[in-house]
Amino acid sequence: MPTRSHVHEEIFPVSPAELFSILLTPSAIRSWWSASRAIVVPERGGIWAATWGDSENDPDYATAATIRELDPPRRVVLADYRYRAKGGPLPFRADFVTEFLVSEHPEGAALRVTQDGFPAASIADEFYAGCERGWRDTFAGIRRHLEGRGAPWAPEPTPLLYGELAAWWPLVSPPEEYAEEAERFRRALVEACSAPPRTLLELGSGGGHTASHLKQWFEMTLVDIAPAMLAVSRELNFDCEHQQGDMRTLRLGRTFDAVLVHDAINHMRSAAELAQVIGTAYRHLAPGGAALFAPDHTRESFEPGVDHGGCDRDGRSLRFFEWTWDPDPADTEVRAEMVYLFREGTGEVRCRHDTHRYGLFARGEWLKLLREAGFEASAIAGESGETGESAPLIFLGRREL
Repeated sequence: MPTRSHVHEEIFPVSPAELFSILLTPSAIRSWWSASRAIVVPERGGIWAATWGDSENDPDYATAATIRELDPPRRVVLADYRYRAKGGPLPFRADFVTEFLVSEHPEGAALRVTQDGFPAASIADEFYAGCERGWRDTFAGIRRHLEGRGAPWAPEPTPLLYGELAAWWPLVSPPEEYAEEAERFRRALVEACSAPPRTLLELGSGGGHTASHLKQWFEMTLVDIAPAMLAVSRELNFDCEHQQGDMRTLRLGRTFDAVLVHDAINHMRSAAELAQVIGTAYRHLAPGGAALFAPDHTRESFEPGVDHGGCDRDGRSLRFFEWTWDPDPADTEVRAEMVYLFREGTGEVRCRHDTHRYGLFARGEWLKLLREAGFEASAIAGESGETGESAPLIFLGRREL
């Protein structure tokens, strides 16, 4: 069967030995490949494996290969790949072989990766294109790791609001405040789709407040990484399907008429991470469908500031103060410091501090990543709502029929 291959090569300012070592060190692999876990038995015939997802017992995705050839510090060849994904097996048979080749270079060391075994048939086109983007992201991850920054989405503490304090979410951001924005999303998706959309996948659905307004129009599947937020959503949207998963690596094995990624997209803090989510949306979108992304800010629109709010509901009270600022305007990350004051009944007022880190990308970067994923991309400026403030820019990706 005819096959095709990917070849990618870059130069890194480190010694060949240092560069080679991160290919076989589990802690390094978790960092540069953004994996949840990694296992390596560094010998010929040994195993080289990694998984993604929160659950150790039921990962979103897993891959394992045999080390066919090992010649430190120059060359390692992986073969006999096995894959497992929640979305199901690959739609084709393939015998992949990946060669990592490290060589000396005047500026440090060169890493050349050759991955062979992709079927030439059109059924593998989407997977082939995804792997091409994946290798670019992988090399970017290697560079971050060698610079000491690690993976931008490496495991870190879950913000209190999505874990310990999730039950207070309806008091921080009440469902009724989402009606106007949800209607804006609905209109944009209906206009962008080639046919009236019936099914809608929401990635990063959180407490389900947007879905509570959209479910009357669509058959919805809600996905979030935080179990505590899904529990909040299930109470409000008991009539919707809920799935726990990471929107960077999620593979449900089915497509939808439309995909929505609301402000959960703010948590993607690098272009590589943002591209992963865009790729997930594309994979789950039926031809002729549309995906909508709604970040709070773009690089052009962001301004540091403060906000406050909260309400009383069902015998509980909460007030919050939020300070959003940019510690380093040269990178793609901003920070929001949150302080919550909350009380149950007539009890004592408690106070907690929470930190949220958000990604910030220029309009042009958004459109570029959407087009690279295969979308016909556009940006829609917001109209002034009832408060007189302009709604944030939203991005649309249309998938061709």
